[in-house]
Amino acid sequence: QGYEGGLAVHQVSRSLRLDPNEIKWRAQRGHRPWLAGTVIEHMCALLDVAELAELIASGAVKQLNKSK
Repeated sequence: QGYEGGLAVHQVSRSLRLDPNEIKWRAQRGHRPWLAGTVIEHMCALLDVAELAELIASGAVKQLNKSK
């Protein structure tokens, strides 16, 4: 679709099955709607892929880059 943004990784070392109780869920997602929460044990971000795709599709990534 010609997106200017995306998500890439160098390597996937493993996949994890997460228990919702192991995640610190964000109560308000206004500033970063793509960030669903933090996986406490691994101190890593849990992405809301649908929100991230919507952000990219809406052109908001272009707007964010222009404001920097």
